[in-house]
Amino acid sequence: MHNIPKLRAQGTTEYLLIIAVVVVISLVVIGVLMNQTSSINTTSASASKLKSYSGEFAVKDFVVGEDGNAIIVLQNNSGGVVNIQSIGIGNANRGTGGTQLTSASERTFSLSDISSACDCSASIGQKKTCDLNISYTSAEGLAKNISLSVQVECETTVSAAGATFEAGECLTNSDCTSGQTCVYGANTSLNKCYSGVAGYWRFEGNANDFSPNGYTGTNNNAAYVFGKIGQGISVDGLTKSVTASIDSSTIGVNEGLTFSIWIYDNQIKSWADLIGWDGCSLHLYSGLGVLSVAMTYSFNSGIGHEAGVWEHLVGTRNATGDVIFYKNGTQVGSGNDALCTFESTTLKIGLPYDTSWGLNGLIDEPIIFNRVLSASEVAALYNAQRGS
Repeated sequence: MHNIPKLRAQGTTEYLLIIAVVVVISLVVIGVLMNQTSSINTTSASASKLKSYSGEFAVKDFVVGEDGNAIIVLQNNSGGVVNIQSIGIGNANRGTGGTQLTSASERTFSLSDISSACDCSASIGQKKTCDLNISYTSAEGLAKNISLSVQVECETTVSAAGATFEAGECLTNSDCTSGQTCVYGANTSLNKCYSGVAGYWRFEGNANDFSPNGYTGTNNNAAYVFGKIGQGISVDGLTKSVTASIDSSTIGVNEGLTFSIWIYDNQIKSWADLIGWDGCSLHLYSGLGVLSVAMTYSFNSGIGHEAGVWEHLVGTRNATGDVIFYKNGTQVGSGNDALCTFESTTLKIGLPYDTSWGLNGLIDEPIIFNRVLSASEVAALYNAQRGS
């Protein structure tokens, strides 16, 4: 019987100890929760325009005017280079041309005519919640999309002129003179309207023709990958390619022709067709021991082609067969190529004329003009698209 009080006293001490521990733990948990709640409230209170997003981007500012224009400031938090393909509110998306953001950098984008997606006309001076959509290519070359609800400031007027980053001459073909094409630069501040564009394929997840002519291509198992501007296509030199049904005689390239294309060659070969028709194309050729650009099998320019880097190659040809070749905006050769013929109505991008004569690498931003670009136009196109 003397043992029972002793056991009871010992048990009481253990119970009190356990209760004390539980109380301490509870206080710690409550403190953590209070800190978390405080942080959330502080963030919400300070982020009047949602200046934070815990992913690859921070929305630093977001203002919408009753005129339907918007200014958005994004910061890249991904730790690598990303390419913004489009930004929009609701269903009103605008392309940004694969605008490049380096790590921790900021960029201001202007969007116009989004009033139907985020109508601020009845909320001037107030905050409103709208859906923001961002399509981009990650540093790993993956196509990604982010959709999030954000609070925006509703103001009377928002002018794109006040943005540190503005569109160039255009964002779409509708911003250009009738018949012109909005050709994208490395970012939209470098976009420019060009006349005489017969076909323009940006390869932003599809083979659509961005010219007014609508020559949508057929993708023959070419993967859409991280390209020079936004996305491009990966071709294997065999069958993976893009083709389009285009009769050269109907688009006027017999009187004047310019091929423009960005390539990334994985494997230097003796021959690599890039873009064109059977009998008249822009291709790499080393038949004379120097890898060159040529319009047909008969003429070589000797450009000093390299593998493992992006190169901008341009070939022009006038009605009498005079040809000029450019690499990275600089003229590298000229001559006469009277043998250039058009043997088919199928335009080939990356598809070889004969087995294994295609490029093994990446292709982006191929353009066909039905006129001869001047040297200054070629240099301007290269400088706009080359990026940093």
